[in-house]
Amino acid sequence: MAAAELPDLDELLGELVRLERQEAELSDLRRRLHQRIDLGFPNEVTVRRERQVSDERLALHRRIDFLRAQLGPVRHRP
Repeated sequence: MAAAELPDLDELLGELVRLERQEAELSDLRRRLHQRIDLGFPNEVTVRRERQVSDERLALHRRIDFLRAQLGPVRHRP
């Protein structure tokens, strides 16, 4: 593989940091939605929004896992 085809490690690390931050925000939102639902205040909009947030969070987890796998050997170097 030519050097031009290799992913830029700084870009990958930057994306990973950004996605991890976004995942934390989505997790917080999901937690609040679950609290609202669990406390007996579910409605169609809340339940639908929780499902949307959960789907977005799952997609982020997949991308984060992929990036971590790509960066694993690089991230663990001394």
